[in-house]
Amino acid sequence: MPVISATNLSIGYKGSPIVSNINLRLSTGRIICLLGANGAGKTTLMKTLLGRIKPVSGEVTYTGTNINEMSAAIDHPSFFPYLSGRENVEVVSAFWGLDVDPETALNNVGINHAAHGRCVLSN
Repeated sequence: MPVISATNLSIGYKGSPIVSNINLRLSTGRIICLLGANGAGKTTLMKTLLGRIKPVSGEVTYTGTNINEMSAAIDHPSFFPYLSGRENVEVVSAFWGLDVDPETALNNVGINHAAHGRCVLSN
């Protein structure tokens, strides 16, 4: 069963759609990546799904999930560019009081090999 569903969704600003006819079903336990060119409507879609802006038309529904408990990284990177990937996981998990093993977390997203000893923005 999907946690978030969008049906015939049109998104935009001030009643003017920028993307129309969006239909999707997002379930728990999945990592979703939204890719597209600048100005394609990615951020607007995310803000609409999270209830930050009202859809131009269509419907967004939430099944068994409080919209206030959802989050997303939108627009701005959520990392410290001068730390390694491993150090970023350690800092963020400590800040939020989470018991997260950095090795496991980085392995789960397939970047453990690249996350040691290099700053996030290094080549």
